[in-house]
Amino acid sequence: LLEETTMEDGVTHLFVEAAESVTSHLPPRPYCSVTGLPGKYREPKSGQSYATSKALEQIRERLPPWKTITGSGAYHDLVKSLQQNYSEKVKK
Repeated sequence: LLEETTMEDGVTHLFVEAAESVTSHLPPRPYCSVTGLPGKYREPKSGQSYATSKALEQIRERLPPWKTITGSGAYHDLVKSLQQNYSEKVKK
């Protein structure tokens, strides 16, 4: 529903009302646990979603920090590096 209203100052405003959204019956979209991008593929052993071959290598090489007790700063640095490489390729 689109409603047009003219205010006292003479400015016309348009207001849009949308119907309530219907809850989707689709499953939640999987995201890559390394890059945070949409996970197009799934690693067969762990079942984790991944987006790139480099992310797959990382998943197979070591556990993500949330599956270890202490986490890993190096893992975080690697994820940032992969995200930067991906965003640079997308910009080209």
